[in-house]
Amino acid sequence: MRISFVLSLMALPAAWAAAQPQSTSNSAGENDLSQLYYIPNNQKPRVFVCTDILNEPDDQESVVRYLLYSNQFNTRALCTTTSTWLRNSTHPEAVQHIVNAYRTVVNNLNQHVHPQNQYAPADIMTSLITSGPTVYGKAALEQPLSDGASLLIERLQESEDPLWDDTGEWIRNGWPDIFWIASIHTFGNYDLATWQGMWTGLPDMVQKVSQPWIGQNIQVGPLGAVYPSRNVGAESDTPSFLCLIQNGLGDRDHPGYGSWGGRYGPINIGGVRWADTEDTFYYVQEGKNETSNKATVARWRDHFQNDIATRMQWTLSPSFADGVHPPVPRINGTAGPAPIRMIVTPGSQVVRL
Repeated sequence: MRISFVLSLMALPAAWAAAQPQSTSNSAGENDLSQLYYIPNNQKPRVFVCTDILNEPDDQESVVRYLLYSNQFNTRALCTTTSTWLRNSTHPEAVQHIVNAYRTVVNNLNQHVHPQNQYAPADIMTSLITSGPTVYGKAALEQPLSDGASLLIERLQESEDPLWDDTGEWIRNGWPDIFWIASIHTFGNYDLATWQGMWTGLPDMVQKVSQPWIGQNIQVGPLGAVYPSRNVGAESDTPSFLCLIQNGLGDRDHPGYGSWGGRYGPINIGGVRWADTEDTFYYVQEGKNETSNKATVARWRDHFQNDIATRMQWTLSPSFADGVHPPVPRINGTAGPAPIRMIVTPGSQVVRL
């Protein structure tokens, strides 16, 4: 009998990202960036960001986090859009404001990552800022295409590689063969949404989404200064790209494995459409647990909060020695963030560290 399984190569980020500014330890050797893991350019997901920024503060929070991880992505656009709560305006200037802050720290960030995984210059990020139409829904089809819509078409046509974005139900209905992940619930009933696991669910594990913790660990330095204070929710848009972060805890092509962005199950034959599912997570006190769709995100909350806090510390110093950096485990001679797929037989040696 042969067994096929997937190994997670990267250690849990919480094991290294202590979120303590005073820490000066590192795992890659003094100033040796080449020992850090990196993602080859051809393995970076192409991402077309759509955001109804200024609808509420959490959109700005998500853009800040996205930029802190942008060296892992092939960003194809930063497009501002309308939404059901922001129907008559878009705000590219709000994205530009955040990119301006990014401009002041990008050189520091690049001292903490592999030379082949550098962050893009701010001018490139600025060139990617665009806007969708300033009307809502299908009304946009009645006017000439917006710059953002034209760019989306261009990006779709430039490559056969998947292009990850966040659009609406219209595409799901009109093009049923498109691979799609959605938290599906009745309209406006956001309490049922998986993405609320960013800040709700697992009530004994919410300290790292509290405003005092955010103020101390995220709202630091020039980029942290443009991360708004929490207003009810926190980063509700972020799970849409957390699944694309390559840390060994998931696979973007297999939402059923789970990742920082949650776990989802197929709702049709062939696994083209994916929707909410549940995890049971045991935490804090022995025997205490929660079973919910939110738990598929919330179980990783301490980890992804530690991780952003660590990256925000990178923005403060050009010295590699001043930062905390992830370990680079090697399994069977392989290192890197991608899952390892193996076919083995019972009794065989599976893992060699």
